[in-house]
Amino acid sequence: MENALNDITSSIERFMKEIDATQEKIEKIDKELKELRKELEPLEVEILNISSKLRETEHKLHQKLNKVKRVRKLYLSSAQTDRQLQMYEKDYNQLMKDIHKLDKEYAKLKEKYEKLVSKEDKLLEQELKLEEKKANLYSKRETLMRHAENIMKKLSSKINRTRNPQL
Repeated sequence: MENALNDITSSIERFMKEIDATQEKIEKIDKELKELRKELEPLEVEILNISSKLRETEHKLHQKLNKVKRVRKLYLSSAQTDRQLQMYEKDYNQLMKDIHKLDKEYAKLKEKYEKLVSKEDKLLEQELKLEEKKANLYSKRETLMRHAENIMKKLSSKINRTRNPQL
């Protein structure tokens, strides 16, 4: 009987150690998640800022393109003197330079945006994996707790039978 009680006691101690180890792993994952979220928050803000800059640049680009259409139309239809032709051509060339500059800026912003979104996706995927690990550890801990509880009930009933042999 004493050996059985010792076995049960050692089982309980083993379960307690496993529960403690699981809790430590959960705390470690929580710490990693916290660090990951600290990294994600500024990244999300930067993505939003770049996204708004992209929209602004795109809007400016469309405005310039519309202006180019108007200047070109004027250039082709209403230019009567050489002076007017030179003026329209100068405006047209300046607008094309502006468009080229805006297009470069847009391409750089788009590239930066895509890199940041890619990085954010990787971090979010990592966060999901950590959350999944954490959920599995919680499940394992609950299973261990139930198992330890069952062992405690068995131990209690054995103790009661030992104390009260007539039952």
